[in-house]
Amino acid sequence: MAYNNYNNNNRGGYGRGYNDRGGYGRGYNDRGGYGRGYDDRGGYEPAPVLPPIPFEIGQIVRHRATNQELSVIRIGREQVECRLPDLSSQWFYVHELDAVEGK
Repeated sequence: MAYNNYNNNNRGGYGRGYNDRGGYGRGYNDRGGYGRGYDDRGGYEPAPVLPPIPFEIGQIVRHRATNQELSVIRIGREQVECRLPDLSSQWFYVHELDAVEGK
């Protein structure tokens, strides 16, 4: 009975066939949920909580490497977009910037 060989030893007759846990052999974890993006209980993994960005829009900051004063124009999830002295804009990580006191 070779035609009924699809449920044996996690691979079956098709190489990537159905496994014995009720899911396809590639991409599923031991509990039947998909291995990426889901947790073991079958739901989505929550996004990691990032620390708040300590700058505000319009604030003057100093770039640590070049010592240039920049203006914050947009705040993203992990980075801050700043206006450069030549009026172009560029994204920076928070650890690259320092707040300028008194401006």
